[in-house]
Amino acid sequence: MNSSLHIVIVEDHESLREVTANVLSEAGYQVTAVAYAEDVDHLLKGQKVDLFILDLNLPGEDGLSLARRIRKVQPRVGIIMATARGSKDDMVNGYDSGADIYMTKPIAPEALLAAIDALGRRMGHEKNGS
Repeated sequence: MNSSLHIVIVEDHESLREVTANVLSEAGYQVTAVAYAEDVDHLLKGQKVDLFILDLNLPGEDGLSLARRIRKVQPRVGIIMATARGSKDDMVNGYDSGADIYMTKPIAPEALLAAIDALGRRMGHEKNGS
């Protein structure tokens, strides 16, 4: 059996967080879903995380600041920025903050899974279910 990526979703909209978590769980990934940036702190210290999916517009600390903080602690972790903000400047800021992939919502489940598979290959993980 292939190793399963541990993916952390940081999304403040409950319905979107739950739908995304269900899609990823059904695809065979280990998923932790949280609503706030501060919920990530204990995960950075105590758990192996392979990939983060971050919303840009979070209450309190935003996704850009969180991505920078994650990169300082875990420089090799995958980061997908998933946001409704799709301007050129937003994308550049997302990549500058440490995102590997910047996706504009709404995101088709197939596109998200393809992005995760691509990052997983880069990190040396095999595709789930193959």
